[in-house]
Amino acid sequence: MNKTKLILISLLSVGILSFTVYKTYSLFETNASGTAESRLAKWAIKVDNTTITSLAASNRTFNLGQLSWSNQNHVVSGKGAPGSIGTIDITIDPTDTEVSFIYDITVDLSSLNNSEFQVYQITETSGETITRTGEYTYTGVAYLSDIRNDKEYEIEIQFIWNNSADNDDADYNLGSRSNEDIFIPITFNVRQYVSGDQIVAWVDPNSIEEEENEED
Repeated sequence: MNKTKLILISLLSVGILSFTVYKTYSLFETNASGTAESRLAKWAIKVDNTTITSLAASNRTFNLGQLSWSNQNHVVSGKGAPGSIGTIDITIDPTDTEVSFIYDITVDLSSLNNSEFQVYQITETSGETITRTGEYTYTGVAYLSDIRNDKEYEIEIQFIWNNSADNDDADYNLGSRSNEDIFIPITFNVRQYVSGDQIVAWVDPNSIEEEENEED
């Protein structure tokens, strides 16, 4: 091979190598300068204007004095006492969320130490279904189709303070304490809804025992 051919082959190799390096760099630079788009669905759920993150439990604490009490003839208007029903309203706003989800609302009454103060019912007042899935837990579903239409979920929690002569001491202790010292913890928990998920209604074990006794 003469010297001229060797020089031509060397120049051609350098040219091919330079083109390959340039093209690789161009691809890299194009990719680097492009706009990246997240492939993850966003979760941004607000409960009474407080944002919670995905798969996280959010605890809210309500003072008994914050309840809206039904008027009773034997009780001052707006005040709670045995025989009254009190209400708390909660708004769930998932408008920045990109996935359907199941939500659980659980009320913890253990701190009240009064067995006659109970959850009466929890309802979704804008017409959606909410199911009792535990003694003090209610569950609903927020569908993506509704979320895209800026759907908000209005939850009404009602408490009943049963009037029982056998519970006078506990009623007195509850009613004589300062409102600032009496709180009701409410937990809001979410998880992604998957097609086929079923929400199983809670069955009161006491009702099963009563049915068994009737059969005997």
